[in-house]
Amino acid sequence: MSKIGARKAQDMVSYGRAKKPVSIQRLLEWAFRRERVQLELPKAEEAMIGAGYGIGSSLRLIRRAELGCRIDGGGSSPCHEDAETVAAILSHLSDVYGGHRFAAQMAEWARMGITPDWMPGAQPKVVPAIIEPSAKGGRPTRSVVAGIDAYDVDGRLVEYEVRVCPITWSPSPSQIAAARREYMRWRLALREVRLNLVTSGMLRAHELTDAMPPQEPWSKSS
Repeated sequence: MSKIGARKAQDMVSYGRAKKPVSIQRLLEWAFRRERVQLELPKAEEAMIGAGYGIGSSLRLIRRAELGCRIDGGGSSPCHEDAETVAAILSHLSDVYGGHRFAAQMAEWARMGITPDWMPGAQPKVVPAIIEPSAKGGRPTRSVVAGIDAYDVDGRLVEYEVRVCPITWSPSPSQIAAARREYMRWRLALREVRLNLVTSGMLRAHELTDAMPPQEPWSKSS
């Protein structure tokens, strides 16, 4: 029996059992990290057919799989059919959440088993904008001239340079806000993928639970 035939036979046995409950985040990690399914984004002409992005076109790919056509996946060994279904749904992520580009990023996060970096514990801090190298690892520069001032010495004005150390925020408030917007977009995209998987009814060995990542992990109320 071929590898593909053996895998399909194994899947048929597992389908007779109770489905395994799993969260959407863990399902993506299983599909992309363990099963190593590959995210194949649709060709431009295929994306224009039918309902476009979303569950309609994803279901079209899944129906092709039911007829024996591989929809997504790669490598030398076949992926579990549920993993291919996950990849098909994710590949048609709505444009409102970033479409193909963000779907690829989500697949990479799942493959690495991580969540987007929302910068836990980050607080804006004032730091020198320019560091001069030194034998001990660097020091703030004071070589920036901010202006010219003068003081009186026995009725004579003596001018001098006013030097300052430029500062900046690291991380800046905008960097922290951007990281947390990225996390929130990822969570909303996960919710859409979960909804589309449930609506499709095509998961054979897994059943999605309601569990979701924290909405705002940086908030004390989360």
